[in-house]
Amino acid sequence: MSKKLLAVVFSFILIQSAFAQSGAVSSLTLQQSPLLFGAGSIGTAIPQYDASGFYLNPAQLGNFASKNNLSLFIMPEKTKWIPAWYYDEMTYSSFGITAGYNFANSKANIPLSVGVGYIHNKLDYGKSFYNGGYTSFDCFSLGASYESFLIFNFGISIKSYKDVMNNVGEMRKTVELNGMAYDFGLMVTAPLTKLILPGVKLNLSENSFIKPLSSFTLGYALLNIGNEVSYIDPSQSDPISRTGRLGYSFNFGLELNTKLIIINAFSYSFTAEAEDMLISSDENGYEYQNIFGDIKIGKNLIQLKGDNNVIIHKGHIFNIFETLIITSGRFYGRGYNDNKKADGIGFSSEGLFKLLNATIENSTINYITKHFVLEYYDAYTFYDSPMETNLKGLTLTYRGYGL
Repeated sequence: MSKKLLAVVFSFILIQSAFAQSGAVSSLTLQQSPLLFGAGSIGTAIPQYDASGFYLNPAQLGNFASKNNLSLFIMPEKTKWIPAWYYDEMTYSSFGITAGYNFANSKANIPLSVGVGYIHNKLDYGKSFYNGGYTSFDCFSLGASYESFLIFNFGISIKSYKDVMNNVGEMRKTVELNGMAYDFGLMVTAPLTKLILPGVKLNLSENSFIKPLSSFTLGYALLNIGNEVSYIDPSQSDPISRTGRLGYSFNFGLELNTKLIIINAFSYSFTAEAEDMLISSDENGYEYQNIFGDIKIGKNLIQLKGDNNVIIHKGHIFNIFETLIITSGRFYGRGYNDNKKADGIGFSSEGLFKLLNATIENSTINYITKHFVLEYYDAYTFYDSPMETNLKGLTLTYRGYGL
């Protein structure tokens, strides 16, 4: 191997170690939602309405569209990716826009929701790595949800990525990769309360009661389908990080109904997801595995044990009066020899706006509080370790178009 190729490979391996030994262009595997990042980087099998929560499963867009019409998402500051390793130089940033429409609210009255989403992401290597090199992508996604006894979601994504490395090797040349990748996702949700306990409620007074909410979701996503890439020598090409994710979530809540307001007083979700890089390699090269790879239902998703091939993500999300969101999570398996922790906290204006809308009679305030929601998230991954990384996110959402 030439010296210039060795230099590229050495630096490439150092960066990839932060991404659990994935394939090339590994930033494609990173969760984009701070909310879900703080819950152990889940996102494939939990029904969510988060503006950037569709990245690990584009089928999420159907959930988003069932409740929201338009969201703008930004990271208010660049994230310093593993600052203890990269001296605050490697930074990570993301922004996006999501739109959707629920046809159940139209004259057609069809139980169909359709959403579209866009995310731009950039991982800047900094001056110490490739003198200002970076990896970036643009992700365009489409998803839909249809309810018929169960809720069926499906979605697709198209990603255009670029990887730029400056001053590589003895010739100090610039290496640039450009490519496309594709994602496919499915989700099926059983609204358990609606199916098993319809009409069940606990009366608190003549005009108020609490109603239980519960559901169970299965989800699968096949991510980063694309061609192999070559950094220097075409004979030394590498596969991009094709990944399969399979999981489930249990979701519980209590809805408070009064004369003035209907609000989720408390909700909790537990999610378990198994992630496998679908690449098998040996001294003769590599080949892609089937869509489930080495994921084993019993070991990985029931016993929740990771191994040398599969990463297990476990996440908890608590939501109190649609105002305070608390997340925590763990991930363990390929590339991580012990449990890595994540946690986060978020604040939403939704609960407060519902209260203001119910108690203040002012057309401007009523319109704002009925149609807009502002959310802020502060999340940590690799929490309480030398790899600790902090992400922040801000979302503005509009909903209730035509209502």
